[in-house]
Amino acid sequence: MNEELIVKHLAGETEAHENALIQNWINSSKDNEKIFKEYERIWTNSKAIKQVGKIDVDKAWSKVNTQISQEKKGKVFLLNKTWLAAASLILLLGVSFALYNVFKQDPMLHLSANVQENIQYKLEDGTEVILREGNFSYPEKFKKSERTVVLENGTAFFKVAKDASKPFVIELGQAKVTVLGTQFELRKSASSIQVRVKEGKVKFTSPDGERILVANQAVNYMLQSHEIKDEKINDENTFSYVSKQLHFNDQPMREVVASLNQYYKDRRIVLGSEIEACKLSANFEDEKLENVLAVIKATMNVEVFWDQKNNCYKIEGKGCTP
Repeated sequence: MNEELIVKHLAGETEAHENALIQNWINSSKDNEKIFKEYERIWTNSKAIKQVGKIDVDKAWSKVNTQISQEKKGKVFLLNKTWLAAASLILLLGVSFALYNVFKQDPMLHLSANVQENIQYKLEDGTEVILREGNFSYPEKFKKSERTVVLENGTAFFKVAKDASKPFVIELGQAKVTVLGTQFELRKSASSIQVRVKEGKVKFTSPDGERILVANQAVNYMLQSHEIKDEKINDENTFSYVSKQLHFNDQPMREVVASLNQYYKDRRIVLGSEIEACKLSANFEDEKLENVLAVIKATMNVEVFWDQKNNCYKIEGKGCTP
């Protein structure tokens, strides 16, 4: 969890989804709970900033030193508890005020996508984001030292602009991903977080471990069991919605339909069990689903129809030899 969001929360400037994000992070481990309580303690002690305005720490200490110098010359001077408390509070207020101004950033902007659309957006650093579905937050302008965004839920693909001096960080509640410049996909649901890398290198960090992933590697983090599963990407159509191309080379129809259901996310295709092993070789580029189904029907001698009752396309046939 980044410091900016915590300070923003303590300042009462977070929205409902951000409050939920912070609460999930706090509940995920005892260490996180301790960290938050420490921030909360410092913030509570620094509330006086609103009354006193900007604190001049040097001037405050000057007053303390003046008081000390007025004591009898040659007498050993011991600060009493009142002076110690006052001096400590002055330092605390000054530091807290400085931290607040350092960590406070402009309000986050938000993108939301539903199942009918993909939203493509370019951030101010040139990073491209394709939001398949869900909710994504980002600042209008990044800080000098770091580029931080938040994927609250859903699926997003990132083409991160390279900047060695400014790591790109995606906050995921209980986990985060850090990169310099690469292409990868994130999927976040109530039960898991999945990272799949197309090219470059990605660091995945969670309370239960860390992974460095390169091209064609993936990780699936199970939020309930705290298990991290390492995976491989074997399907060349994994990122087909980015390239808008589908390639099938003598692939079983069960795999073809799985890829089609992922690509055309707003409509579902159900395959008859008799033709699951039948194989298809075909290439499609930015085609409508109806055109793809027409090609399948013509080349495989199957029936394709819309099932109004179950709100899906069905592909059925007599079967074939595997």
